[in-house]
Amino acid sequence: MPQHTMLIARGRLHPRGQREAERTWINVNQLNDGLRFINLIESAWRTAQAEELKPATQDRSWELCDPQWIDGNILILKAHIGYRGEPGDLHNEATGESVDDEDGNYIKRGRLRIVVAQNEGSPTTTYFFIESSHQGHLFIDLKMLIRKALKCLPSKLTFEAPYVLFSDDWFRGAELTKATIIRTSPARDLEEFSEGRGIEYEQRHTLQPKGRKIKFFAHKTRDNLSKKKVREMLELKDPPDGQEDQLQATFYRDGREKTMTVGEERTPTIREVLSKAGDPPISDEEFVRRARGWLKDFLSQDGDR
Repeated sequence: MPQHTMLIARGRLHPRGQREAERTWINVNQLNDGLRFINLIESAWRTAQAEELKPATQDRSWELCDPQWIDGNILILKAHIGYRGEPGDLHNEATGESVDDEDGNYIKRGRLRIVVAQNEGSPTTTYFFIESSHQGHLFIDLKMLIRKALKCLPSKLTFEAPYVLFSDDWFRGAELTKATIIRTSPARDLEEFSEGRGIEYEQRHTLQPKGRKIKFFAHKTRDNLSKKKVREMLELKDPPDGQEDQLQATFYRDGREKTMTVGEERTPTIREVLSKAGDPPISDEEFVRRARGWLKDFLSQDGDR
């Protein structure tokens, strides 16, 4: 079984063309004729074609499962994602057997699971708990679905969904268990370039500062987790000329592990490990139970950040 990770996104609607300082947020529970935004998402998922949702890469195939409702306010969306390639590398993660599509192309199956939640206590916000068994830009796929849902509305609306941080309080006293530096470089030689591979290649370096803890303060996680700050704490040197790097920091506290891609963006991307490689993924019931707890934490915080 592959490792399953999750990120949380917070989405809101506002009239298109409004400047950031002038935006008015739309009540997602009362759109046209009392229709809820979460119902539009369900409809978009049911009628979507795989071609409309898949990313630009042409080596994927999609299989969308029927949406499921929990208590009328929580929606579960699931899909299987296929990667085309050599049969020796491809297998069904449930059975371990090689799989293929109708044309005989071998497919490696991954899974995407999204819990969508709305709550009367936060009438302008829709929460997305996005779990996947593959590492990638998960939110790209979700935004395609949202774009399709918005086509059902006569008014021109924009969907804004910055990544949502886990509770800032969790990071106070969390231990930095490791940092992974991912550097990409040009092709190493002309032969690699001519063969269409090695145009970029990755070098991964992992540091494990034992017993080192980083102190954070509630509601200031964004400021404390800049790339420059983390590099200083780990005493990392700047990458060589001609190279760029990506920095991932892994934190551990109270039996929970979270990996953050640290960059210069306003809100870092944080993934939480739900099940490690070799362990079966958690059930839908357990995923929803955890999502309820996370949602309760968000609603108890003093306003959107």
